[in-house]
Amino acid sequence: MATVFADTTVLADLMFAPPEEQDALRKGLAVHCVWTTRYVIQELRCTFLRDAVVLHDLVVDSDTTEIALRRLTRRYLSERRLRRVHAVLALVSERTGSYLGREAVLDRLEALIEFGLMAELLAPVDPDGITDETGCVRGEPEPQWRGNRFDFECRGSKRQPTGCRIEEFHQKHTDELGKLAQGPDGLDAVHKHLRETAAAVLEDARQGRGTNCYRVLADCIIAMSAPPEAAVCSTNATDFCPICEALGKEFVDARPGRQSG
Repeated sequence: MATVFADTTVLADLMFAPPEEQDALRKGLAVHCVWTTRYVIQELRCTFLRDAVVLHDLVVDSDTTEIALRRLTRRYLSERRLRRVHAVLALVSERTGSYLGREAVLDRLEALIEFGLMAELLAPVDPDGITDETGCVRGEPEPQWRGNRFDFECRGSKRQPTGCRIEEFHQKHTDELGKLAQGPDGLDAVHKHLRETAAAVLEDARQGRGTNCYRVLADCIIAMSAPPEAAVCSTNATDFCPICEALGKEFVDARPGRQSG
């Protein structure tokens, strides 16, 4: 059985994509052993888990779920985060059979946040196939109850937190960073910032902290984390295909109908 190295999009789409896409993804991955990295796990915690907490706390502070949704539109969230919050609500509503019932939504959200969401997201992954070169701690500790709300923050500052090994990771992967800094034709003007950041990290590994880590180089870090025997697998071919081309790594497009190396 061939091994694929899953990024964040694959694991998220297996849970949040439309049902027909989920089914197609599962069929495509069923013939593979799925590995990933702790870095991806922390990305999932700082996206879907964090936004489930945002939704929960809004519903707690609102008389109805409808009011919570109206308040959500007034929060300064990116369009991507708004989509994630609505995806979590759609999942909860489907499972409770109560689209906007406040108490049912809260009960299900609390179960997801405390133990269900991350377990389901990581269900396809072989537990023995989780690598951890970066020591990422951005999404730790677990959400904690504070009164009737959750306390959960994602760390990602320029100051390297205890346990984080991102500088050591970049120092180990200098050859690959050099390939990204030079880049193939596929790393065009759209990826100019990525190339410039890779070059900066080559000069000073400290430049790989903070937003340069989890916003600019995140996909590169995931691809560099993939062991030689595992093809990088994503539904985000636009970014991962040129990155893998630059790194000389095999890429598998996980989107339905496109499972090819």
